[in-house]
Amino acid sequence: APSATITSSAAVTPPATSPSTPPIALAAFKVTDGFTNVSRTVEVSTRDISKGFLPGAGDIDSMMPPGGWVPSNAEALGRWSRTYQTVDGTSKADLTGQVGPRLTLGTPMGPRTVVPVTYEGWVARTGVTGGGGSFVQHRAIFRIWYSPDLGLPVKFESSMLASSPYRRESNETLELVAVN
Repeated sequence: APSATITSSAAVTPPATSPSTPPIALAAFKVTDGFTNVSRTVEVSTRDISKGFLPGAGDIDSMMPPGGWVPSNAEALGRWSRTYQTVDGTSKADLTGQVGPRLTLGTPMGPRTVVPVTYEGWVARTGVTGGGGSFVQHRAIFRIWYSPDLGLPVKFESSMLASSPYRRESNETLELVAVN
């Protein structure tokens, strides 16, 4: 079972939409692998996203903290730490999250007001080619641009670089391209 150790001046709470957030049933994300430059579109139920599940989204799904990437009180927290094991048990993360000031971000759906959140730290992963199933440390940076109006992230970026000869690098981008 996933566990989370949260260290901050206030508790991290899962994301929640505001009462004015329109109900969205389905979100489509364009997923791009930065090393192969291969893109695909993934359609996801917003019910799954609200549960912290983004199937088909690569590291952004597999490394998601319990409760999701953006705490509902992120702007009040400012900065926080999260230590957890992933739901599938193949990775452990020790990340520090920080929220930036609201800004306007150009998206495929037009400009959106977003709350930017950045996580930096270390991820230990198993299943690395040649690693024999042992955990291999990766330097990790995850960036999320969350739209309070939509109640959804509109863009993600992830970058992980192995710190051993058993290299498993990742560089992925997701952009919200449509909602229903």
